[in-house]
Amino acid sequence: MQYEIAPLSKATQIFIMVLFVLVPVGLVSMTVITVNDQQLTWKVAWPVAVIMFLIGLACLRRGVALEGETLQIKAAMYTHQVNIREINLEQAKVLDLQEQPAARPKWRTNGYSLPGGFNAGYYRGQQKQKMFCLVTASKVLRLPMLNGDEILLSLEQPQILLDRLHHITRS
Repeated sequence: MQYEIAPLSKATQIFIMVLFVLVPVGLVSMTVITVNDQQLTWKVAWPVAVIMFLIGLACLRRGVALEGETLQIKAAMYTHQVNIREINLEQAKVLDLQEQPAARPKWRTNGYSLPGGFNAGYYRGQQKQKMFCLVTASKVLRLPMLNGDEILLSLEQPQILLDRLHHITRS
């Protein structure tokens, strides 16, 4: 079963458009206009522009699915799977990161963040706990793991996933 991800903020959408679409197009255009060496354009400008564009496309890869007892999260270039029996559902809850800033990811270990509140990948929290994040909005589902790690997910309707997790683990 798939769960809808909360939409990216306008600021994040604009940042993605500018950095990963307009900048590569501008880079290639400026290189073509200013550099007489056409081989340099093909060897340098185009590959850089394509790589930047592909990184921007990766931001659009987002998904949360529950298949059996496995929760699968796709966050840009990262994929994380967890058995739902490893989640401490007694402490799982929906919260607002604006109201509870201590729950935000603090240190990026293998992930990336964009202006407007987009966080994808692996982070450390305020108490140095490991976190896997797919954060696109301030309202998140916080899933603490039995081993002390955490998962933060921005979903359109986070309570539906939480209720489903409770239902499956009680069965």
